[in-house]
Amino acid sequence: MITLRGWRMAKIRPLALVMPAFVVLVIGVGGSAAAPPAAPEASRPRPPRPADAIAALCFNIRYDEPRDGENRWPHRRGQVLEILRDGGWDFIGVQEALPHQVREIAAALPDHGLVVRSREVDPERGEACPLLYRSDRWRLVDQGTFWISSTPDEPGSSDWESACPRIATWGRFAPRRPMPALGGTLLVVNTHLDHRSARAREEGARLVRALVDRHEGAAIVMGDFNAPPDGRVMQILQGPPHAPLRDAHADFPGGAGHGTYHGFRGAGGAARIDWILFNDRLARLDATIDRSSREGRFPSDHFPVSAILQPRLREPLPEAPLRQPQASPPRTPRPD
Repeated sequence: MITLRGWRMAKIRPLALVMPAFVVLVIGVGGSAAAPPAAPEASRPRPPRPADAIAALCFNIRYDEPRDGENRWPHRRGQVLEILRDGGWDFIGVQEALPHQVREIAAALPDHGLVVRSREVDPERGEACPLLYRSDRWRLVDQGTFWISSTPDEPGSSDWESACPRIATWGRFAPRRPMPALGGTLLVVNTHLDHRSARAREEGARLVRALVDRHEGAAIVMGDFNAPPDGRVMQILQGPPHAPLRDAHADFPGGAGHGTYHGFRGAGGAARIDWILFNDRLARLDATIDRSSREGRFPSDHFPVSAILQPRLREPLPEAPLRQPQASPPRTPRPD
């Protein structure tokens, strides 16, 4: 059994993410970072929400790739930061963030705490799946990152013919103000599954599901799953023996049947690969896929997806330390 290690609190440094290999970085209010150029001042109007509503955003922001030309990060950074900052999000799951992008996001959202660990052995290098949370509404209780591999507590590990190391970053949160219907703490998981190996995606789904099943309370899972919602990955996340994870966008207008990856062209393919899922301790109030652009430029090659959720009133649950999942045992290949 893989147990949660003794995570320590730290603040981000202006020039590098310098952390021991087995430590998850956490930024609270007041973390220092080099300030990026100011985002546009226009704010995004949002309808009123119930006091206990939980607003979640999932956004693959596209790593800073010089070959992207006019779509490179410096040209679209302001749009991304505006989406992250102006939605009043309780939780934000970001994918493909490089260290300098993490620093710029942290600087632009000083009211959000941040849990982040890159996927590489060296925590100063490579992509991460940062998980941001409103620190005025939520208190971080537990946290962790595991690798999508047969040794999920080994930094940089990969398996099942994955194209590169893949991770899931999670946090368990307690509301700072009374939220009786929540019945305990809230688990939030942010992941990015492999784009090449179907086996790696399926095993990653099993690891994520194992973590959720160990948490006896409300849970949100979000990320870029690189898989359609009618495929095997979703079947694993929604299958027995525990209560299924529900797809926030399954039957909402503009949700099912509309792709979220568009390659900066604005026309998503048939597959919706970016998901927000939730368990039966929560109810869905709304869900959105943001397909907006500015002067023909999109903020990323993925559309951001969001959901407004609300706790279901049930009996409070006892809290216990959360343990990260074990890898599933090797599977015997089926004969052809």
